[in-house]
Formats: sequence, C-alpha cells, structure tokens
Amino acid sequence: MTRKGVSFSYSFESLSVPAASLRAWLRERAPKVGAPAYLLAFADDGIIWGYVSNKQVHLSSETFPSVSPPLLKETLQRAHLFGPAGEVRLWRSPHEGWQAVLIQDEPSEQEDALDEYYFLWGMPGDKEAQGFTLLIEKGRGFRQAVPLTAPAKVVRLHVRHYLAYDDATGSAYIAMSRLVSLEGGAA
Repeated sequence: MTRKGVSFSYSFESLSVPAASLRAWLRERAPKVGAPAYLLAFADDGIIWGYVSNKQVHLSSETFPSVSPPLLKETLQRAHLFGPAGEVRLWRSPHEGWQAVLIQDEPSEQEDALDEYYFLWGMPGDKEAQGFTLLIEKGRGFRQAVPLTAPAKVVRLHVRHYLAYDDATGSAYIAMSRLVSLEGGAA
C-alpha cells in the first residue's frame, strides 16, 4: 500500500549506554515512537522481543528465558524500538561506539511511502504469558517469543519504506525504511 505525502525526518546521536541504564534509555525514548511501542533486539546469542507499557520495558527473556537471551550491553548488536509515530534504532559501531537515530513520519507534498508486511517464522503455540506468545516453526525448530497475545494464525512485521525521486531520471528509490508495528492476523 502506498501512502501519498509521507516523508521522514531523522536525527542522529552518539551516546554512552551503561549496562544499568539500557532499559531506562529505551523507556525514555518510547513516547517518541508512539504506542504501542515494540522492541526488536539482535544479540550475539539470539533475538529479544519486548514492549513498553506503563513506563516499563517488558522483555521476552524474562517471560521465556529458554527461548530468548537477556538484554545485555555486552552482547547487544542492535535494537529497534518502534511504533506508529517512528522508530529509534540503536547500534554498536566498531569505530564510534554506540550510535542511535530517531526516524519519524512527517507530512510532505512530494515524497511517498510504501508499506510492506513480512511474516515471521512460526505459528502461535499454546504458550502465552505476560503479554508474549511463543511462535514455533516445527520444521526448523525455530522459536521466538513475540509481544502479542492470542494472534490468530500468523504474525507479521509492518515495515514502511520512504520513497524519494531522482531529479535527473524521475526514478523512485527507497531513501529510508523503518519498523512500524507487529500484528497478528489470519493467513
């Protein structure tokens, strides 16, 4: 689905992320992405899902520790805190240390956005707890705990691509992409 007149704004920051304040750092930025705010983090030892509710960061590693590793500064590669208004992206740069960017929707006269949906591996199992549902892909044995309760049949990730146009050729290209939401639904 194409959205007319949607553009993006972004701002970068270099930062120091002490291990004790990683959750606080995420919690402070959650209002900038809107509610519901979801977390998708990639660590050396696996994927961590989460959500922010009532100024608290809830993690899949606390609900399903056998499936999801803990959120640790030492093993974190990158994290995406996202919602309907924007995304905060955090990553470790080998030369500059921790970096972050805030990407937000902005009204625009010229640029457009393209929304896509990506299905996650696995079907909802029978295990739900504290706002998380365990997804199981039986063929490969892949498991992940997503921050949704009672998804119907599938879980999909909503991604927004912001389009820009080359002035010389008029060709469209993706200038930036961001995560928007996590949704459960029918296949």
